[in-house]
Amino acid sequence: TYTVKFNGNNNTSGSMADQGFTYDVTQALSENKFERTGYSFAGWALSADGEVKYANKEEVTNLTADVNGTVNLYAIWSAGQNDVTINANNVIKATGATGADVATSGVAYTATFSRKTGYDLPNSITVTIGGTASSAYIYTVAGDKQSASLTIEATAVVGDIVITITGVAKTPVVTLDANGGNWTAGNSNGWTLTSTTASKTVTFDAAYGTLPAEPTRSGYIFKGWFKEDLADNAAAGTA
Repeated sequence: TYTVKFNGNNNTSGSMADQGFTYDVTQALSENKFERTGYSFAGWALSADGEVKYANKEEVTNLTADVNGTVNLYAIWSAGQNDVTINANNVIKATGATGADVATSGVAYTATFSRKTGYDLPNSITVTIGGTASSAYIYTVAGDKQSASLTIEATAVVGDIVITITGVAKTPVVTLDANGGNWTAGNSNGWTLTSTTASKTVTFDAAYGTLPAEPTRSGYIFKGWFKEDLADNAAAGTA
């Protein structure tokens, strides 16, 4: 007699008992019980990186001539294909395949991003693989927050990928110039007033809220706010 030992060869679950054989007697190999996330079983080889020699449950005879010998069989795996979804919120995806079956198990996945007008790229993102949060990636943001790159490690690509990246709205300071008029220094509707300016930190793409009280100028009527000095048309109290 002789013995066949089954090696999962990087399997992620499952186990198999040794199987006994008798010389000159044809017998089916035990059904494969190993599994590897992101891969499908291709068959058995005589070495970990060998070519498939025997199919699952294949009938075999005299795998060795050694009396009481041992034959080692190794599971061979075929890489699966995985879906990729990128949820880019106020971010522009520059590169990176998305859709069904675009990421191969065991192959690193890469993507790049650029900022959308009015937004910076975030310092962090979220990645899930096969429905589970993953940290097996490198996300790098340029110092000016205008571009970023992502690489998911090859060994982590074993299921459907979902990437979520959300831009951070810029918060500029808006300044209103009284243009010859004046205010009493203080605060008006969240605006900081000096005698000649009103300023407020605002969020891009969001309403400024209520404008400050109108400035006054002796002998003049306040007409409105303009982006350029001496503009001719605007409604009072608008910006």
